[in-house]
Amino acid sequence: LNPKAYSKANASGMWQFIYATGKKYGLSRDWYKDERRDPVKATHAACKYLKDLYTLFDNWYLTLAAYNCGEGRVLRASKLHQTYDFWQMHSLPRETRNYIPYFLSAAIIARTPKAYGFKVPKVEPFRYETITLEKSADIAVLARVAGLKPNVLREYNPELRQSATPSEGSYILKLPPGKKDGFLAAWNAIPEEERFAPQFVVHRVRYGESLWTISKKYSVSIHDLAAVNKIRNRNKVRVGQKLNVPLKGGRTWGNGENGGPPGHSKRVYRVKRGDTLGQIAEDHGTRASKIRRWNNMKYGSHLIHPGQKLVIWVK
Repeated sequence: LNPKAYSKANASGMWQFIYATGKKYGLSRDWYKDERRDPVKATHAACKYLKDLYTLFDNWYLTLAAYNCGEGRVLRASKLHQTYDFWQMHSLPRETRNYIPYFLSAAIIARTPKAYGFKVPKVEPFRYETITLEKSADIAVLARVAGLKPNVLREYNPELRQSATPSEGSYILKLPPGKKDGFLAAWNAIPEEERFAPQFVVHRVRYGESLWTISKKYSVSIHDLAAVNKIRNRNKVRVGQKLNVPLKGGRTWGNGENGGPPGHSKRVYRVKRGDTLGQIAEDHGTRASKIRRWNNMKYGSHLIHPGQKLVIWVK
């Protein structure tokens, strides 16, 4: 089963929830996470959804059909054909009409798989330990502390969409069995400024800019930019308005060897026409003098040109 499965109907996770249904059953989706991909939460949500559908239809065939194409569609088909017999509802989508036979076939085979030439593989239960993170943390840092590869940590936490845990509220991180005690000991030994990932750059809207141009500037989607700043009308941003621009985690952290200050992550900015060193510094919450120092520019120099790449350390 693939917890990151994604269909052409925009259904996500092993239980194939669309966004609206997932939200109804407590599965949130934001910049950081998509809980439709959480195998534990999504399974509980799917059970609640199936229970509600069965309460509505009192018929398992119609319940499964509604899970596939939506209860509204099944209700309309029932009204159109004047029947509650699934096999007579010819107006249902072909995918749904095939869904029930596939389901029944799988159920019959699962009873006696050897009779149909199948060998059931041995599967270990999904076991894990949990810790609670009160602040956002970088996946690369968490993996290093746990003694794991980042992709292994992601497999245990497939709901994470970015290279960092959520910045608002606590987050329950899953770890392989036997890793919790060692993780906590190593985690508590790390200086706090090295634990947590910077998640935002503050951008002040300039004349002529739109949400679209800002999203392109920072290589984030306009949907995520609007969601983080709780903007309903994407066509309306005002000059001087401050926007939190989400940054992806997994960045290079500053240390004595690479010249970056501790607790800061490295960002490479490409200069655009009309940019000034002072404005770039303001957008990234730093000073022009620091940008000059990080890029070996002469003292007092403000000369930059379009296309030039500047190293900026962001806190």
